[in-house]
Amino acid sequence: MSSYINPADKSNTENLKAIIAWVKDIFDLGEGSAIVIKEVQCADERCPCVETVILMINGYAINKIKIQKPLVFVKLRDIEQSNIETIIEK
Repeated sequence: MSSYINPADKSNTENLKAIIAWVKDIFDLGEGSAIVIKEVQCADERCPCVETVILMINGYAINKIKIQKPLVFVKLRDIEQSNIETIIEK
């Protein structure tokens, strides 16, 4: 079984748009903020093959959320319950 998820898949594209909207709302990110969402191979042996990493760039601050599931399976509750990691502070 392959863990590849086609980025052109309609459900993937729709979920990506929803995740961006949820992140903007939950973390009160303004128009000048950037959100980067990537699926990466998970380094933690307890997680599945792929995890979703969300970077929030707001001015000079960069924060990260890691969700241990593929992008198409990420739901609002996953973002609400995630731990945010500060990479660079303002």
